[in-house]
Order: sequence, then structure tokens, then C-alpha cells
Amino acid sequence: MFERLSLPERDAPYGVSIIHQRSVTETYPSHCHDFYEIFFVGSGKGSHLIGNRRLLLEKGSLVLIRPDDVHSFCAFNAFDFSMYSVGFTAAEMEKALAYMGIPKEAAHRAELPPCMVLHGQERAAFEQQLEEMLQLRREERR
Repeated sequence: MFERLSLPERDAPYGVSIIHQRSVTETYPSHCHDFYEIFFVGSGKGSHLIGNRRLLLEKGSLVLIRPDDVHSFCAFNAFDFSMYSVGFTAAEMEKALAYMGIPKEAAHRAELPPCMVLHGQERAAFEQQLEEMLQLRREERR
């Protein structure tokens, strides 16, 4: 059995939520969402179970999770990992896909969600942007 997660109530007005999980122990057991999630592995390695497939995640992995994708994380050998998770309402993701000229259906056709690995400056710049988003959220909540 799995839990279906929603964006935190405090973030619902924005349509976007961000968290930084510093260990696989901070992640949820098998779950799905009623929103889209982009997660980015900031350090380490881990295993991502999605559907019936187990995928190795490494530093720089960037994955789009679609609503209803059932997934979970676990440690890989002696490694642990940290990750950033950004949740988007369907309305916000559809705006982004439209802006990029990507039909909504294209994100849902494949059995597995889209995944890529960022390296070097591209990885560092992306992580810096995520840290800045986290800082803005912390300031808004004060």
C-alpha cells in the first residue's frame, strides 16, 4: 500500500513547494502525489524504486515525477544521498510545459518518468538556484 501526498497547505497558494532532504531516511516510504515533482540529487547515491523498476541515482540526477507515479527511495550499498524536491501543481506544470512547447501528453507517454544527470557547471548552477529558492521560502515564512 502507498500514501498519496498533496502539496503542503502553506504552499498551496503559491502552487510550488520545495524541501531539502539530507538523507534517504528523511524520504517518504512508497507514495505518489496529486502534483508533479522534480527532484535533484545534490550528493551521494541512492536507489529509486518507481513502478516495478529500480534505478540508480547519483549526484546530479534530475527526475520529473508525474502525478500518480508510485515511487520510493532507499540507500545504495553504503551510500546515502541528499536531494531537493520541488512540487508543482498540475496547473503550474502545464504552464511550464506549454511555455517550452511540450505537449502535456508527452510527459505521460513513457512508462518511466523523464530523467537526466547534470554535470559540472550546469549541476552547480542548478543546485545554487535550488538553494536560493529554499532561502526565499525561509524568509517568507518568518
